[in-house]
Amino acid sequence: MDRRMWIIIGVVLLVGIFVAGLVYASRGSRQVPATIPASTWQWTSMTESAPPAQSVVPDPASYTITFNSDGTFSSKVDCNQVGGTYTASDGQLSIAPGPSTMAECGPESLYNIFLANLATVDGYSLQGNNLTLTFGAGAGELIFEKQ
Repeated sequence: MDRRMWIIIGVVLLVGIFVAGLVYASRGSRQVPATIPASTWQWTSMTESAPPAQSVVPDPASYTITFNSDGTFSSKVDCNQVGGTYTASDGQLSIAPGPSTMAECGPESLYNIFLANLATVDGYSLQGNNLTLTFGAGAGELIFEKQ
């Protein structure tokens, strides 16, 4: 390989290490309550680990999830609604989405991304008014803010 290729590989590795360090450092101050407080949360952003990326949800009010104390949840997902069940205990979380309305929300909708990641959620943590759901065995995080 030529020198330029080694420089590119080095820069990519440094960026990856930097992003991993930020993710690790941000997890240190999070609390893991025994269960998720019954509340409504707005989806504000998402991080992905491979490739490292962070995105902001343009309209958080269009993507909400409400966890009920009876183990059920309801969610507004753009122009659709979905409900289902969940189990949460000491930082572990499993979400089982049930039936959903299937309206076409338009090309800018994050409906499919939200539901696909919601179905693979495996953990949670709280930091102030923010709820973080981890998904895909460490593939990323969905970040919510208390409504």
